[in-house]
Amino acid sequence: GATCGDGVRRRSRDLISEAANGGAECAELEDTENCNEQACPVDCQLGNWNDWSACGATCGDGVRRRSRDLISEAANGGAECAELEDTENCNEQACPVDCQLGNWNDWSACGATCGDG
Repeated sequence: GATCGDGVRRRSRDLISEAANGGAECAELEDTENCNEQACPVDCQLGNWNDWSACGATCGDGVRRRSRDLISEAANGGAECAELEDTENCNEQACPVDCQLGNWNDWSACGATCGDG
């Protein structure tokens, strides 16, 4: 039988002798009753993961996300839900660093006083 969710149990008895000469008729030979009427556990139900989002950065430790839908909550002691959202690192390579130059300093004195310096 069921351990939850509306089980039924039965019992029976043997007929030893039929009523005779105006004696009382026999009652039922079988009997039933409901049992284990508590609700069965229901586990959490989750949908499939959605696609990952775009990475939040093109370099230098971006993060991307994904989620899934909750179909039904756990009930009556069923397994609880796992996470609905997930993240992971992406584009973890270092970002390019462009060369940077300061302003030109003043010209030095010319290396020759005449001709090609």
